[in-house]
Amino acid sequence: MLSKNFRLILLAACQSASMLLAQNLYGNLDGESLRFVTPRTPRAEDTIVFRYPAEEGTGAVALDISTDLPASSERIPMEISDGVWRATWTLRDTAARLLLFAFHVDDWMDDNDGMYYELPVYGDRGIPLRGAFEAAARSLSGLDDRRPEDLEAALERIEQEIRWHPVNYGARLFRITLLLKSDRLDAGTRFRIVEETEELKKSHGTDPDFLRYAIQAYRQIGEESRAGSYEEALIRVAPRDDQAVLIRMGRILETEDAAVRADRLATLLNENPGSRHAESILSQMATAYIALEDSGKMISVGDRLFETAETPQGASALAGLAGWMAEKRYDTRRAAAYAGRAVRLIDEMDDALRPPEIPAAEWERNKRAVRAGYLDIQGWSRILSGEAEQGVEILHRAAEHLFQPNVFYHLAEGYYRMGRLPDAMIQYARAAAFGGGIGKLAYETLSAIWKSSGREAEALKAFLAREERWVSENHRSRVIAGQMTRPAPDFELESIDGGYVRLSEQRGGVVLLCFWATWSRSSIRALGEIQSLADRYGTDILFLTVAMDPDAESVARFLDRTDMILPVLLNDGVEETFSLGGVPVILLIDPDGVIRFEHKGHRPDLAQSLAVQLDVLLNRP
Repeated sequence: MLSKNFRLILLAACQSASMLLAQNLYGNLDGESLRFVTPRTPRAEDTIVFRYPAEEGTGAVALDISTDLPASSERIPMEISDGVWRATWTLRDTAARLLLFAFHVDDWMDDNDGMYYELPVYGDRGIPLRGAFEAAARSLSGLDDRRPEDLEAALERIEQEIRWHPVNYGARLFRITLLLKSDRLDAGTRFRIVEETEELKKSHGTDPDFLRYAIQAYRQIGEESRAGSYEEALIRVAPRDDQAVLIRMGRILETEDAAVRADRLATLLNENPGSRHAESILSQMATAYIALEDSGKMISVGDRLFETAETPQGASALAGLAGWMAEKRYDTRRAAAYAGRAVRLIDEMDDALRPPEIPAAEWERNKRAVRAGYLDIQGWSRILSGEAEQGVEILHRAAEHLFQPNVFYHLAEGYYRMGRLPDAMIQYARAAAFGGGIGKLAYETLSAIWKSSGREAEALKAFLAREERWVSENHRSRVIAGQMTRPAPDFELESIDGGYVRLSEQRGGVVLLCFWATWSRSSIRALGEIQSLADRYGTDILFLTVAMDPDAESVARFLDRTDMILPVLLNDGVEETFSLGGVPVILLIDPDGVIRFEHKGHRPDLAQSLAVQLDVLLNRP
């Protein structure tokens, strides 16, 4: 009978003249436990014979086999003959590059415990297929639940891949990922990567695939200057390449003047109408035209997005256009259609877009909040278009996940137009409870209605107080319910006033961190409210802001013409680390360095929500 510490060795030929000893988790006990595979250099359509030695008392043996392709795993019963268990399997899938297999012995092995052995698939030239050893490396990197993580073995496999296929740029990039993950990317290793890349340049310097690799590789190892030079080369060699288009768009977005920015984006889109970044370019054009208040061009871009948008960015652009149109009472039927399309895009959003660092529950909560914001715009636009009943129904769906004064005010206006004054007055009172511009407008409207109906002023005070209590109780519970527990990534950024600030060194206190930009109107409104909170909380909270503008000069000019006194740090590529996706983004970080609350964009109840959340983090009632 086989013992549980039976040692396994797999011997498979990698090349006609050389043998590769497969990874052996248990070592070799007596030299008799070889699993022979025939042929040893399998190709597509080959029938492969697997053998397993039989011993007295051994239970039935099955072969577990899979390839590097998804959903390819299968279990095959083995048959015993002449003291050896055998199974045959034909490699049907011509896309497979690697076989992973294990032997399952019924009497002692409940599962394979990661004991998968690898066999590269070979091509017509008699060498392993491109990607075979890369697939083996990925299976050992912790990304594949079939095998235990072994970063040293993964690095060995990826080096083999690069030796066989030097221009497998994906493998080269994955090697850097493995080096980073195993904390082995030291100065010597960086120098080696630079040497290899510059050597490849001699024979592949005009190949867009190589240029894209060089840009990404140099970014990964911190060689920004070299990455920038290769960006220039890619734009020069292949200006319509997708990555070149993305680089060009990024540079255009650094333009402060909205009119110039819009014109350059339009030119870029006309030159690359079929680019996969077309929707992103259109979305940025919409933002520029909103800033310019150019309604004609907004409609032109909006109609194109309405027909072609497929991503959350397109949804955001459509909602932004619809919001401006509703605010200006301009073509509100079209605004309702834009907002409705934005809602559908959120409904259709693939959860595969969720960044791995964001928990699924938080992702769903954020989706519901964004969707509710778009419903608010859609419902209000329907009311302005004369469809009050339909608009109110949509707004009630928004109110399920959006507790903001604009929703209550829009509901009030809808009920008023429907002639349902008691319902309208309740919603006006609730909007008034938030204060601010919308709150003031709601209070004035309610007061006029109250006075025209001949009711007493004291009764209005009592009515407002009742609804304010209701808002306060419900608003606090909803705001607190949005808590999360996501570790804050660290950074060290330069201050506009000189010196550097490291986020991790601020632990022990509550931090409000705001990412903003001088060209973002929502950012400017948010900064004003954050400044008021800073005046209120003083040194109890550390307020930090990060300006996302590409150059310090534009930030300095902005600060010179404003009275903002909040600390300002300069961006150094943190947008990807924090998965920003836009500005403003406000994070509240607890004393342990954990992000507890997040706000994206500006909303009418921002100051109230931040105050409630800060009080929670300070353990105030």
